[in-house]
Amino acid sequence: MRRLFFFVVLALFFIGVGAYPVEYDLLPPPDNATFSPAVMTYPLYSPLKTGRLTDGFGYRLDPITGEEDFHYGTDYAASEGDPIYAVLKGTVIKVSEQESYGNYLVIDHYHGFTSLYAHCKKIYVEEGDVIEPGDKIAAVGDTGRTTGFHLHLELRINGVALNAKDLLTVAEE
Repeated sequence: MRRLFFFVVLALFFIGVGAYPVEYDLLPPPDNATFSPAVMTYPLYSPLKTGRLTDGFGYRLDPITGEEDFHYGTDYAASEGDPIYAVLKGTVIKVSEQESYGNYLVIDHYHGFTSLYAHCKKIYVEEGDVIEPGDKIAAVGDTGRTTGFHLHLELRINGVALNAKDLLTVAEE
């Protein structure tokens, strides 16, 4: 009996039942996201001059609810009002407000590629505007469901979310 107890304790130690966070890297992404690396034929312009990566793409513990969920974007902390720039040429297809995203905009970069910029304090573009890479499109804010001033950036191809961190570089503060 003592030997069985030892093996159960040893097994629980190695399995980590309840003692360690979930190994999110082992979970498959939802159907509308991918962990597959993406390759762009055009360089992406940095959406911020400086920022600090605060939350990455993929599974995480939600900072507000504490529950596990899938984060479809990449969050960069920045100062309130810092300018946000378009990552590629495209057409603004949506400027709106939503409970989670707050003030946000979506740019269609053609061929199924889109970018979404959320939690904006101010948006400088309108639907239908044609945007060039590096154009100032918005200002960093904390609108919607946030824990502070930051840019939430989502990149998608045909509706499938990609890891923005794999595709662009933001200079660290």
